Amino acid sequence: WDLNERAVAVDPMRPIVQQRRALKHWILGRPIEADRVIVRAFELWPTHPLVWTSRLLVHAFSGQVQAARNLIDHHSAAPAMLRPEGVTAWRIFLQALESRSPIDNDAARTAGLEAAGKSSQLSVHAIMVLSELGELDAAFSIVDGLVTRRGPNLSEFRSEEGQSPAQDP
Repeated sequence: WDLNERAVAVDPMRPIVQQRRALKHWILGRPIEADRVIVRAFELWPTHPLVWTSRLLVHAFSGQVQAARNLIDHHSAAPAMLRPEGVTAWRIFLQALESRSPIDNDAARTAGLEAAGKSSQLSVHAIMVLSELGELDAAFSIVDGLVTRRGPNLSEFRSEEGQSPAQDP
């Protein structure tokens, strides 16, 4: 927090420091502040991938499921943010985060495990969602594939994702 706040003071118009600021508010249990920062960052940089993704995460995990759905539904304004398989997975994830029903949790677990093989970014998102839903065995299965490169849930690191595994979120 302190280092990022120093970076904000030096250059407040950098999207990365604002995106990190929003996530740090969220991590520290300050969802209202997180929302305020990420909404403002999104106004300034609506097509920045980390700003867009951070807005999705803050909304999804702060009880603002409809706001997250709206972002997904209007992702065509920034198509590089989420591929079709990501849109499909996130719609299932959001339904489970909203309802918390066993049927929706099962669907989210299935979608998360399927997503793990398609994209390292979707793997990270699936880990977060499944952990929130209490689906810890499935989440750790994805972690195992992502981090140790073992198990049935290996993520493919594709060049079109624009990053190496070392740079993955």
